Amino acid sequence: MSAQETYDLNMSKGYSGQVANIAKSDIVTAIVAAGQSLIPGIFVQRTESVEGDPTSFNKGANYVVSVGGGVAADNLGVAIRDLGREGAPNTSVINYTEADQFPVMRAGYVYMTIPAGGDHGEPIFFNNTTGVINVGTAPVGSSTIDGARLEVTTAAGAVGLVWIPNVITVTAGA
Repeated sequence: MSAQETYDLNMSKGYSGQVANIAKSDIVTAIVAAGQSLIPGIFVQRTESVEGDPTSFNKGANYVVSVGGGVAADNLGVAIRDLGREGAPNTSVINYTEADQFPVMRAGYVYMTIPAGGDHGEPIFFNNTTGVINVGTAPVGSSTIDGARLEVTTAAGAVGLVWIPNVITVTAGA
């Protein structure tokens, strides 16, 4: 039996919505809004703040969120993968539905599926309606997450590593 002689120190593969490392990050808890369903790795917006409201159904969450339809001031972050909620075993399928509690990353390193693929350093944007994240210049109907970038060159449809410095500031696509 031979020993492994080479190692890849810069692995860029993970699951969409997976926290990439233990570097400093900002993650809050949210609840899926009524009538919504979402998956990890998409951009979400808050519909209401329920922090500290003992009469809400928040179960300790900070925000109620949905995908699309919000205004820039309501941008919250990227839905993060909670492996404790994995669906069918060994399929990596996770889906959050109405009233489910889940983590949202507002800043940090996260793996995401990149539909168009891209090169290291390209800017990150999200579709205002679907929450799907992509790279490049944001078209009309999308918004750039200011300062966010692709960290590793990624093929179209593959999972890439993304740095999100802060989702508080976004710029509408033109």
